[in-house]
Amino acid sequence: MNPTAARISVSAPSTSSRLPVLLVHGINDDARSLAPLAAWLGEAGFHDVRIVELRPNNGDAPIAELAVQVAEAAEQLRAIAGCERLDVVGFSMGALVSRYYLQRLEGRNQVRRYLMIVPSHSSRLEGARERTVPVILHPLMPRDGRVLRAVEEALTVERPEDFSALPVTPPPGGP
Repeated sequence: MNPTAARISVSAPSTSSRLPVLLVHGINDDARSLAPLAAWLGEAGFHDVRIVELRPNNGDAPIAELAVQVAEAAEQLRAIAGCERLDVVGFSMGALVSRYYLQRLEGRNQVRRYLMIVPSHSSRLEGARERTVPVILHPLMPRDGRVLRAVEEALTVERPEDFSALPVTPPPGGP
């Protein structure tokens, strides 16, 4: 079995910390798949974390249609939190949907930072800082402690360039 790797990337300048965070799940997933990440961020002091439920979640809808759902969820979260900007974390297909929202639906005007958690061999974002974390299976990426810590760090570093681009090695005894 070949382990896969999660690539976590951070881009866009920082203007403040602890903004609301919108989490976007992958194909055939729902909010439960990102619940460990939401709980981790809550414990780290992020008070406004929301997981958008993409419908349908099985790949039947075009990315553009799902991106509208992300845009609506982002607008609702910004209104509830009373913030002009938010951070977005997308996992797998959720990263593609979020990227469409940023690039085609003007989401970049409301998003401070955008993070992708994706298999490392299939996605690159020019200008982004990356960290690679070896994870044995794709669905385990948003549950892996090293990935959770990397996402938290990416959301809290003062400047994106302070997010180390070095690969993360497994700790002794496993993740």
